[in-house]
Parts: sequence; C-alpha cells; structure tokens
Amino acid sequence: MSFDSDITQRDSALFPVVTFNLINGDKYHISTIQFTFPNPDGDGTTYTPLLLSSPSIKESIDLENRNYKISSVSLNISNLRYDGIIFSDTIMPYNTGVTIHWVSPSCTTMDECYLAYKGTVRAITHDEKTCNITLEDISQSTLHRDVPI
Repeated sequence: MSFDSDITQRDSALFPVVTFNLINGDKYHISTIQFTFPNPDGDGTTYTPLLLSSPSIKESIDLENRNYKISSVSLNISNLRYDGIIFSDTIMPYNTGVTIHWVSPSCTTMDECYLAYKGTVRAITHDEKTCNITLEDISQSTLHRDVPI
C-alpha cells in the first residue's frame, strides 16, 4: 500500500511530523505521537510527541486585486520538560527551515510521506506550558522581484 491508497480508505490514521533543519546541520523532529522511522544503517529517526495539535495552513489569493497572501502555519508545541529537555531551551533561530509531512500507516520512509509544507520560522513565543512558532512559506523569497527589473 501507499500514501495514496491509505487516504482513499474509509478510515485513515494520518498524523503530522515536523522537522526543523537547524543552521548547524542538526535536525529536530516532533510529532503528535512518538514513533521512529527506521534508517538503513540500523538506528532510526525518532519523533518526540511534543506537537499539541495538527498544524493548519492558511493562504489566500485575490485574483481581482492581484494580491497574494503568504501562507503561514502556527505550531503549538508543548514546553513542558520531556526527556530532560524543555523545548524553548533548544536553539531555534529565526529563518530555520521547517518541513511538515503527513504520515500514513503504510509509510516506511519519509520519502513515501506527503510533503504538506516547507517554510521558515518567523516568530516564536512561549510561556511555561506552550511554545508557539509561526512559520512562513518560502514563496516570499522566490516570488519577490526588485523593481525596476
């Protein structure tokens, strides 16, 4: 089975996974549930269950006025201590690359999962219980043109 066949079933069990591509080359993986994708070298990529809710993507295009609003995503992450680490204590700089995938039961690698969003960190706020991260998609950098051309 594949992701496409999983979503055509009457009941589906999809869940989101978020990967932060840190500037130093490290990656930080979170999800709504804890699971591990096995790697060919034996160990695996573990996703910690810190994501409190599924992310929602908002974007709009006004064709009449030729306006395009950049899509944004808000991540609601638990800021409570997990495995001895508090999420807001991790170094999460602005402009960190982020990908959001949807995983189905038949996915065995990240390549088989659905890439739903690719963007960068634009805002971070937190308190003692939650950390909210706002993401902005990469269209701003690809669609921007300096005038005159």
